[in-house]
Amino acid sequence: MGYRSQVQSVIYANKEQMDAFKNKNKELLTMLEDEFNDGSLEYKQKDDLDMIYLKGDCWKWYDDFKEVMGWHDLIDRADEDGLCTEFVRAGEEPDDVVTDYRGTPDNLQYFIYPSTIIEANF
Repeated sequence: MGYRSQVQSVIYANKEQMDAFKNKNKELLTMLEDEFNDGSLEYKQKDDLDMIYLKGDCWKWYDDFKEVMGWHDLIDRADEDGLCTEFVRAGEEPDDVVTDYRGTPDNLQYFIYPSTIIEANF
């Protein structure tokens, strides 16, 4: 079955910046749309921000997978262009949580963050 993770990530900026970013990275976005064709990749708006939002449960999120490399590449490109990015991955083990927030502190919104729950399995 393999190791599974929950993943959520968002890239955001004002409409003008995001339109330029999407145009500049059209090829990579098309590949990601094809790879995440189950509705897990969405384009959203909140207030004056345009967003690219990725979410998935029980995913195999391995660094050598094409879609994983592509998403991390998109985050790197967004960071280089001055957009805000948020990435949170929670694995099956309690201490396997990765967070990566990029952008100027005044612009980061912290839309995505890890939380802990307790489950009973009996």
